[in-house]
Amino acid sequence: MNQGILHDSYASDIHRMCAELAILSRTEYGVRVNGRCLSIDVAAWIANRFVAIEIETTVHHIDKTIAKVCMAGAELWIVVPTRKLRGQMRNKLRRLDLYTDNGRFKLLLQSQVEQEFANSLSQSTPANR
Repeated sequence: MNQGILHDSYASDIHRMCAELAILSRTEYGVRVNGRCLSIDVAAWIANRFVAIEIETTVHHIDKTIAKVCMAGAELWIVVPTRKLRGQMRNKLRRLDLYTDNGRFKLLLQSQVEQEFANSLSQSTPANR
């Protein structure tokens, strides 16, 4: 992975959570789009959904991250380490006219990821649809 200790630690933690919940996942998952290979930090398959989980430790590349995942046709979860960074990320997304409440992507703290997995799994069972 080699994108920094915090980034790599989060990717490993999320991959481990997937394994514990019996969710198929891969780290540094390559997707070929328009002849280019794009790398997703953690790819997860929840029921019939392809979820790209991107760990962001700064706001600098969020526009490229969103574009990359949209091209791959995945649902996007952006995971950040702190509330401060989450606020900065929301502000930058608003300036780009992108909003997390539109259903295209989620902006999560690392501590919220496991609950999001649980929510997604419960929604995928026939009794909860």
